[in-house]
Amino acid sequence: MGAERIRMVCLAHAGGTASDVYAPWKSRWADIVEVIPLDLPGRGSRPPHPVSSVDALVSSLSKTVMEEVDGPWYVFGHSFGAGLALEITRFTEGLGRGPVGCLVSGRRPPAAGPPNGENGPRLSDDELLERVSAWGGLPPEFLSHAGLRRMAVERLRLDIEFSDRLHRLHDRPPVAADLHVLSGRSDPLARPEQALGWRGHGAGRVTFDDFEGDHFFVTTNAAVVPTITARLTTPTTTSGARR
Repeated sequence: MGAERIRMVCLAHAGGTASDVYAPWKSRWADIVEVIPLDLPGRGSRPPHPVSSVDALVSSLSKTVMEEVDGPWYVFGHSFGAGLALEITRFTEGLGRGPVGCLVSGRRPPAAGPPNGENGPRLSDDELLERVSAWGGLPPEFLSHAGLRRMAVERLRLDIEFSDRLHRLHDRPPVAADLHVLSGRSDPLARPEQALGWRGHGAGRVTFDDFEGDHFFVTTNAAVVPTITARLTTPTTTSGARR
C-alpha cells in the first residue's frame, strides 16, 4: 500500500477559476499530491453565494476547506489567490485546523501594498481586459465573445477590489505554518526582491524560489511543479533558489 498523498488546496488568480487553472496539475501530481482546486462562489461547479467582504469570503472558503479536507494539508495560491491563501491559513489556524504550509505565488507581501498595474477600478473595461490578457491571465475567447467579456470584467473588478483589501491587512500577526514564496523574475506585479518582505508574515520556516517567467510563470515554467514537490516533501532551510 503506497504512502498517503499530500493534500494541497489551490486558489486561482483574479478572474480565474481554480478547477480550470489547476486541472493540469491534478494529472501531473496524481501519485504524490492530491490537488484540491478551491473555486470562489459562482465559479466552476460551486454555486453562487454573495459575499460582502474579504473576511466573509475567507470565512466561507475556510469552512469549505474544513468540510472537504481531513488530516494534514497545504494551501497554494497565485496572485489574488495567494492573498486568500494567507488569510485562510490564519483563519483555520485560529480554529486549530491550520495547514502544514502556505505557498504564496506571484504576490507582493501585504505591507508592500497593491502594485499600480493591479488597480482595475480606474481602467475602462477594454483597458482592464487588455492588461490582464497581456499578462497571460485571460483566455483569447474572453476577448472575442461579448458575453464572456462582460463576465470577465465583473469577476476581475470584484477580485481586484478584494485583492486590494487583502493588501491592507498587513498589521495582522504572522501565521504559524511554513511559508513558501514563489516568484517570477520578469513578473511586473511581484518582483523577487519584493517577495523577500514575506519573511515578516510567517513565524515558522520561510523559503523563497524564483523562476524564469512573467506573472503567470506557474503555468509556463516546467520547474514549478518539481520545486513545489520538493518543498512539500523535503524539509530544508534553503532559500533564494532560482529556476
